[in-house]
Amino acid sequence: MKLFILLFVLIFSFTPIKTQSSFRAEYDKANPIKENNQLSSEEKIAIYEKYLLSAINSNDQEKSFYAYLYLLSEKMRVQDYVSASALLLKADSIASRTTNKKWIGHIMHRKAIMSTRLKDNDNALKWYKESIPVCGAAKDSLCVAEAYEQLSYFYGINNDFEMADIYYKKSILLFKRHGSEKSLATAYSNFAIINTMQGNVLAAIPLYQSAIMSFEKLNMVKEKTKAMNNLADAYRNSHQYNKAKELLTECIKVNKKEEILENLYVNYKNLSAVFDSMQDYKSSLYYLVRHYELKDSLIGLETQTKIAEINSKYELKEKEMLIIENELALKKETEKSRLKTYILIYFILISGLIFSIFYKRILNMTSKLLKNNKEIISLEIENEDKSNKISELEQIVLEFKSMIHQNTDEIKLSNVQNVYQTILTNDDWLAFKSYFSNKYPNYIEQLRLIHPLLTEAEERLFLLIKLNLSTKEIASILGIAQESVKKTRGRLRKKLGIGADINLDAYIFGL
Repeated sequence: MKLFILLFVLIFSFTPIKTQSSFRAEYDKANPIKENNQLSSEEKIAIYEKYLLSAINSNDQEKSFYAYLYLLSEKMRVQDYVSASALLLKADSIASRTTNKKWIGHIMHRKAIMSTRLKDNDNALKWYKESIPVCGAAKDSLCVAEAYEQLSYFYGINNDFEMADIYYKKSILLFKRHGSEKSLATAYSNFAIINTMQGNVLAAIPLYQSAIMSFEKLNMVKEKTKAMNNLADAYRNSHQYNKAKELLTECIKVNKKEEILENLYVNYKNLSAVFDSMQDYKSSLYYLVRHYELKDSLIGLETQTKIAEINSKYELKEKEMLIIENELALKKETEKSRLKTYILIYFILISGLIFSIFYKRILNMTSKLLKNNKEIISLEIENEDKSNKISELEQIVLEFKSMIHQNTDEIKLSNVQNVYQTILTNDDWLAFKSYFSNKYPNYIEQLRLIHPLLTEAEERLFLLIKLNLSTKEIASILGIAQESVKKTRGRLRKKLGIGADINLDAYIFGL
């Protein structure tokens, strides 16, 4: 099979393409926003949305196709994969209605990139392979080169270094003839990663250095600091610890200034590893803690990616996507109506309780007034008695207000206790952690320092046991069977290294 693929690559690579037609050049030329601008993603999205509206109003198919792709790139840049998937559907629909192989080949690349972001490498590999003959028929060698380069990367991360080397060499030849400095820089960086995985660190270092210089010329800060981080790791693996430390320190400074958090938390982890190799364990621990703190703050982004993976399959037809969106909107409205109903019921119950208490007090007051009226001898005594009754009524009202305040506090306490009745969703989990941290300040941070290898599921079980909940209660909260809870307890005991003579609950309570 490998021999067949190699033969196909060699035949196609040396097949002369007389007339070149690059989709990338046309795409960049039509872009209303030029490279090296200082606009934020929000500003770019606003410009592209205006560009798209103009294209739709003028019924310009080509302009609409480009507009969807420009918006797609920005949505992926800010990790809004739900919106990105919908935009990819729109662009794919336009390309499918044409015979423009350049457009179809580029859409295949975008599908491969989306699959990569959603960690679906098998689909990414499929789309890149299928794009090669399409781009070749369109005489778009740059498109073919990009597919080769990505195939090289995927074979490399799957430890098939022979195929990775073949595809890399073919991509470099085409990039040098038809590509750009950005394409070459990306190829150098990716192949350096493959060499590092292969254990060939000395070959990886000059490739990283070439990529960094190119990214710097192109003012691609995010890509540059990512390559610098990888170069620092290569220095560490080759025992050049001081070089690694200096490079990572520079990376951290740049990423802080540019607020590139997804690169920054990786910098912290790699710097921790450098200090660990230098046996400076105090510094290593400091940066490891910084890594986990920042990683926790980015949970929202990771969750968004998982949601997109489940709910956003770009192979769906546009009508199916619309049905899903309508169902979500209907569910949201239903939840709002249910919440309003609950609030109304609570209000009626509380009002009834207040009225009942107030009515009983009024009856008691009336009874006392009638009884006292019989004993009234004169108008002066009657007025004095009325004055006393008014004072008593004021005291009752004050007591009544106090009771209302107490009831309100009880209602608030009840709401707090209900926080951890179920933690089936990520939002529930975040709310539960907030409640737990209020009850046990700094406990979660200390737990992660003592047991940094706990998975999220094991951490949840740990905290629920700490709250003295039974196996049945834990199963109900997590939405799983009691048997699953018992198995998870067994795995947790094994990971914590607790002997059979020690009770797991006692260990957790004592921590």
